[in-house]
Amino acid sequence: MSRSAPALPAAFLDRPIAHRAFHGAGRPENSLSAVRAAVDAGDLDPERLARWRKLEAEDRHNSESLAEGRARGKSFTKHVKSTQRGARRRKGG
Repeated sequence: MSRSAPALPAAFLDRPIAHRAFHGAGRPENSLSAVRAAVDAGDLDPERLARWRKLEAEDRHNSESLAEGRARGKSFTKHVKSTQRGARRRKGG
């Protein structure tokens, strides 16, 4: 008894498996302009792109070393203190 494989959905066959953005027009496959062009053409859902960027940022945060986390925290603290100093100066305090 021979079983045939189920048919693939048409959407699966419409695009190359490795398709991430547009090719051609002098744009590398994963360049920012290629991604923008894919969003503008409707080939890439903007919400899906936002979710991907969120996951990427989360992954960077979760995989950073202890020293990198401390450096990031120190940089943010310096930024906050600088902003607070500027606000105090503008208020005349």
